[in-house]
Amino acid sequence: MGILLDDIANAWKGLEQVEKGYEEWLLTEIRRLERLDHLAEKFKQKCSLHQSWTSGNNRERERERGGRGWKHEAFESDLAAHQDRVEQIAAIAQELNELDYHDASSVNARCQGICDQWDNLGTLTQKRRDSLESLITAHDQFKATLPEADKERMATMGIQSEIVKIAQTYGIKLSGVNPYTNLSPQDITNKWEAEIGHVSVDIAGSLEEQMNNLKQYEQNIINYKCNIDKLEGDHQLSQESLIFDNKHTNYTMEKRNGMMDPDDFRACLISMGYDLGEVEFARIMTLVDSNNTGVVTFQAFIDFMTRETAETDTADQREI
Repeated sequence: MGILLDDIANAWKGLEQVEKGYEEWLLTEIRRLERLDHLAEKFKQKCSLHQSWTSGNNRERERERGGRGWKHEAFESDLAAHQDRVEQIAAIAQELNELDYHDASSVNARCQGICDQWDNLGTLTQKRRDSLESLITAHDQFKATLPEADKERMATMGIQSEIVKIAQTYGIKLSGVNPYTNLSPQDITNKWEAEIGHVSVDIAGSLEEQMNNLKQYEQNIINYKCNIDKLEGDHQLSQESLIFDNKHTNYTMEKRNGMMDPDDFRACLISMGYDLGEVEFARIMTLVDSNNTGVVTFQAFIDFMTRETAETDTADQREI
């Protein structure tokens, strides 16, 4: 059977179509390979930049642990700015897979490592934020206790002045040594100034160091409170001794659970120079025994003497 010219022409057209299709495929493949090469290079650059950034921040955190300081807020802002880069790396990796990149396995491994690291970094950042907020709260709570602590310190420091004033009132010569405690007012002052000096210094060092310092300050205060409580108890004993065991008074006072009967109280006042008539003594008894119990407690006596001393001091100042 012979081959017609039409058959040859059709075959030639078919060949031309195949060749055209091949050329189109070849151009598409070339573009794909060029795209793959471009994406692979872009992926490599962005990964390198990102890993360089994370390494740099790791070194910065290490320097912070050395006490050189580091702002968490600045890091969080920087972290948010790099979120787009991580998303771009993941998008490039996905496109490389869709374009059948020949080394997709290594791309996927590197992308997965970056994503895992990013997720871990986000978790650590949140934990750090929580710790920082906890630190700020703890520090604010600690500072809030300082006024009350200073009030207790001032009250404790006033004990010595009150003892001296009572001793002067009763004509007692103090030996200069407190038999009830080894603490002196200067010891309390030095301790307070040392601790407050630490707190007043700007917080430096790592978050962990700051947290440990605040915990140590809190523990020091707790440990030292027993000394303050002991000093207050010793002060009570000192006051009782000055009143009930005062050998310089010219009367006998019985100590009955820290209370005096009216006769002993009157004798005590007379020995201290009070010129008492019945009306004046009755007035004083309404102050120290407002409930008419028939006894004067030690605390009521001290409160009365404190008021009398304060009024005397005020009158003296007015005269001056």
